[in-house]
Amino acid sequence: MEIVHDNYIFLTISISMPSFDYFTEETEKYNFLKNYLHGNILDVTNGTFFSYTSSKLLFENNNINEIWNLDITDSEKNFSYRTNSGEKIYFEMKNSAPKKYFDFIISSNSLEFSPNSLEHLDLLSNLLSDSGILIIRFTNKQFSSEINFRIDHDDMPIIEFTKNDIENLLQKKFLNIDFYSQRLIDHNEFQRQNLQTFSKFKIRSQTFLKNFLLRFDKKQKFYIKFIQPNKIKFSKNIVTDARNFKPIPYENTHKPLFLIAICSKKIN
Repeated sequence: MEIVHDNYIFLTISISMPSFDYFTEETEKYNFLKNYLHGNILDVTNGTFFSYTSSKLLFENNNINEIWNLDITDSEKNFSYRTNSGEKIYFEMKNSAPKKYFDFIISSNSLEFSPNSLEHLDLLSNLLSDSGILIIRFTNKQFSSEINFRIDHDDMPIIEFTKNDIENLLQKKFLNIDFYSQRLIDHNEFQRQNLQTFSKFKIRSQTFLKNFLLRFDKKQKFYIKFIQPNKIKFSKNIVTDARNFKPIPYENTHKPLFLIAICSKKIN
């Protein structure tokens, strides 16, 4: 199969732009992980829109040889394969991946979308080398509801997990499970989520009023005078701080929106 420069592939993908928070979360996650990785890496994701950027971040570590990606939303379940040569990243599609090939597997919010959690872990275990490490990130069900957070993806069903859920599940296949917290929920987070909810409501209300009024006010005089000036003004005190997204060792006092579990493979 022809190998092409990854910049070309990246530019031909059309996506809806995720939020700044998403890019900050992902960037901090890969920056945290990259210094601990080596050899062949498999990155399991739900979507591919960050896969080039994540590969670029990971390849800053010269001990990484190959980066593969498996998009679980792809019905074909094909793998993409990247290598780094100087300043260029080369890209190739693969129909399958060799078993026990990967030194590290990163699974980012993919377990939530798997119809069978154990089968998903079986797949990862089969692809992981006997001395390999699984790094799995998931949304923490215990606290995600507090800020009304969901990682929706079209009509795919979502299964949410608490820390205990994941720990019990992973113990069937993996050992030495260490947890890290990411994006701790604090008072500032509640303020921001409430503001976003209010803003969405206000925008919908303004749109409804505009459409209603324009049926009777073709020159938009009333809309321009009374509705348009009241545009959303976000509080300057509510700022996304990238430091809040850096993973840190888990403590019982934490309220993390995301948890990262790092574990070694159990050899039967």
